[in-house]
Amino acid sequence: MDLLEKIRLKDSDTLYILGDVLDRGAHPIRVLLKLMEMPNVVLIAGNHEIMALECLDFLRKEIMEASLADDELLENLILWEINGARTTMNEFRALDPDLQEDVIDYLKDALLYQEAEAGGKRYLLVHAGLGNFSEKKKFADYTIDCSACHENGRLAAICLDTGREFYS
Repeated sequence: MDLLEKIRLKDSDTLYILGDVLDRGAHPIRVLLKLMEMPNVVLIAGNHEIMALECLDFLRKEIMEASLADDELLENLILWEINGARTTMNEFRALDPDLQEDVIDYLKDALLYQEAEAGGKRYLLVHAGLGNFSEKKKFADYTIDCSACHENGRLAAICLDTGREFYS
């Protein structure tokens, strides 16, 4: 919210969120719900949104012996838990079933990348950089994680029209 106040987003602006909304901070679902209310927000999935999508639907179901026999699902849950899922899981479970479904649908609609043009420049917006870029390399062959979340890290935004940076 602090960063939104600093950038003074207008209705005519587009805010691109470059992933890892989930599993970060004390209230990731509250942040996601705020973004869902904003018609001028484009969510680009980070690895934490992808991990959540692999597991959130399972959290809505009754746990049965057959579901616990799914090794891939259990591995996904463990990986997500190791990567900070607890706050996301707790807030998600507290939502009513309809809102849970809305959250899952919103995450399913998240993009993996977005092309944009602003300030006379063209951009390819992704959650993580395209290290070792090659025009011959397929997009799916790049990893999607920039590891930008540190204990004393800052949340950042940049205005593509002007290049001005904002931090919180």
